[in-house]
Amino acid sequence: PKWRQLPTTFALRLARVCETLYRSTGVPPFLTQAEVFKVGVTHTMKINAASVALGYRPMRTDHQKGMEAAASALFQRAKERAKRQPLRSPHMIWWNLVGGGAA
Repeated sequence: PKWRQLPTTFALRLARVCETLYRSTGVPPFLTQAEVFKVGVTHTMKINAASVALGYRPMRTDHQKGMEAAASALFQRAKERAKRQPLRSPHMIWWNLVGGGAA
């Protein structure tokens, strides 16, 4: 299929119409303003600007070591979060009731 580009302003207007129709008819929107902002706005930063603004320093590593380091950091973060916020916290119970367990 051939890809076509739409101006972001047009997509935002279309999303606004979809959301308005959803509020008045209950028909779920096929496009929302949040989705337009997610895909219609560039979220990149030059390495130099990132290093100045965020203190970012890229590391040189091979794929396997990088994936192991990322997995280790994510598991550590999940362990720390589980200690602070047990699975049976009130908001988890709420989401299980409302969302049918899709928390």
